[in-house]
Amino acid sequence: MNFLELLKMAFSNLLSYKMRSFLTMLGIIIGISAVILMSAIGAGAQDKIVGDLNKLGIGNFDVSIDNSIDNIKNRNRLQQKHIDMITNISGVESVAPTGTVRHRIEMSSGFGNFSIITGVVPASFNIENTQLLKGRYFNSEEYRKTGYFAIVDDVTTARIFGDESPLGQKITIRIKDLGNKDYVIVGVSKNPVASMTGIFGGNSPSFILIPYQNYQYISKLDEKYYSGIKVKVSDPNELSQIMDNTTNILNKESGIAGLYRAVNSNTGLEQFNSILSMLSIFVSFVASVSLFVGGIGVMNIMLVSVTERIREIGLRKAIGAKNKDILLQFLIESIILTVSGGVIGILLGSVSAFLISNALGLVLIIKVSILLISITVSMLIGVIFGVYPASKASKLNPIDALRVD
Repeated sequence: MNFLELLKMAFSNLLSYKMRSFLTMLGIIIGISAVILMSAIGAGAQDKIVGDLNKLGIGNFDVSIDNSIDNIKNRNRLQQKHIDMITNISGVESVAPTGTVRHRIEMSSGFGNFSIITGVVPASFNIENTQLLKGRYFNSEEYRKTGYFAIVDDVTTARIFGDESPLGQKITIRIKDLGNKDYVIVGVSKNPVASMTGIFGGNSPSFILIPYQNYQYISKLDEKYYSGIKVKVSDPNELSQIMDNTTNILNKESGIAGLYRAVNSNTGLEQFNSILSMLSIFVSFVASVSLFVGGIGVMNIMLVSVTERIREIGLRKAIGAKNKDILLQFLIESIILTVSGGVIGILLGSVSAFLISNALGLVLIIKVSILLISITVSMLIGVIFGVYPASKASKLNPIDALRVD
């Protein structure tokens, strides 16, 4: 018999027992749909969280001084000349001084919260990818030592002012040795960790941007020097090379080996990304256990089918069917069951992932590789768990088979 005839016969036999065939496929359907669903939701959640982390400026690198080195002279401290040197390095897109302090917000209404205050210059907004929701960035007049102006994250302004517009309002920051200072809100930015509020117990810190000269003033830093420099590169693939070039040029100019360090802000992101990937793989592995259970179900039903069709097998062998024809027919039936279950599982998993992603506000990410692996696994399950029943059927003695009532 040719393959096409065997295929038609296999479909005909399976359609004769529609409910049993469907129940046999159910384990495969559940397993494949679970794998598709978990991988899609995991990838979407990973994309969301990593995207939020990237908005903090992660993915660039920071330049700082190794303060453990003795006899550091003022001319070696980070200053404008170092920004100019880094700007001229090939592949560098933006450079800005950076610095962060932590103070507490205090309001007459009783609101108080830990805050992360970052000093910025105009170039900082390009490097940090700040998402402005309301208001504006600082103007040239506000970039000064006594420029008590701020851009505050949306979560904080919503908690302080509710539905009232925060623009033009004041927040009070308690600064050590300087007392309370009122800052006028000129803009509202997107809270960069809004999707991870669970990590902070539902109470994320406040993120506040202020003019860099004002940051130097409240931090008691000399206006000539910077506490750090942040660099954005044009091509992330060249990040490591540009970091090396930066430290080599700065250290050569200073004449002190190892004085300047470049730290990849992406290091923490890569570790976090690795954890999420491992978690996604583990969840998918747990979901795939049902595929094994489904495979056992396929083997069980195919063995039952062999027992039920002993006389049919005997008749086919009596009229000339070979062992390989019987083997191939039952193997095809097993593969049809598992592949059909895999296709239905992919469709069910994809639709479920789409609905859940929309409900959670995630981007739907279904990788083609996962789909191909799912179909391949379905076919392999059909082969692996169908070989034994098919082999048993093909080895039946036609005389003994025909004697069975």
